[in-house]
Amino acid sequence: MAAFHVAWSASFNDGFEVASIKLSANQNAVPGVAGMPPIPSGPISTLSLSHATLHGLLMRAYGVRYSSVTGPSRMDSTYYDVVAKVPPGAGRQQVQDMLQKLLVERFAMRVGWETTLVSGWALVTGPAPLKLKKTDLPVDPADLEPDGAPNRYLSLSRHDRMRTITMKGSSMQGLVNAVWSEVGEPVEDLTGLKGAFDITLEGETDSPEDIMVGMSAASVKECQRGYGLDLVRQKVQIKTLRVDSANRTPKPN
Repeated sequence: MAAFHVAWSASFNDGFEVASIKLSANQNAVPGVAGMPPIPSGPISTLSLSHATLHGLLMRAYGVRYSSVTGPSRMDSTYYDVVAKVPPGAGRQQVQDMLQKLLVERFAMRVGWETTLVSGWALVTGPAPLKLKKTDLPVDPADLEPDGAPNRYLSLSRHDRMRTITMKGSSMQGLVNAVWSEVGEPVEDLTGLKGAFDITLEGETDSPEDIMVGMSAASVKECQRGYGLDLVRQKVQIKTLRVDSANRTPKPN
């Protein structure tokens, strides 16, 4: 386990020009946190996130998966509305930095990263030549950070036992996120490849009637070999954002 440390460093040190975090008037539960929109890649003037759990807000602020955030159970049962005025010129990465700062301050949170070694899969370059297609989409460099946010262009289709995931403008971390979701086990990017690519994942599922059941690891592995990549079973390093403490009610604006 790696050393515990404060998980926040903002590029725009003063944060948002004005920001409000309030308990939502509607505290009725909604399934999961996937309904909350991602932070846009382009410049925005106002960040607005409604009826979001603290767990969901942390996912957006740090660009991580649901399972990569741990903390008090109330992070999933209390809902908040966030509205913040963004300084001119701030891109998505800066907005994420400022949201991190805002959450830590308003909820008086103690947070930090932990790195653990677990059984999983490593995405690596294989012996065959690479056949990755670089995207022709305009891509914000913030989308390509090692701990980057989910892909901006992603679609899923199914036909009988086959699942097809189409990603445009995806970093290797974006591909890892998709593979992790499909195989249901941790995946680490060890390719060392930078840039944005158009990638299609296609494989069989054992439960075609259930949209939540992903492709088999064997199918994903075979698909990756078509790109000159490979999935290797091994111990992998996984980063987790740990919330030691957080107030339920945020500090006044």
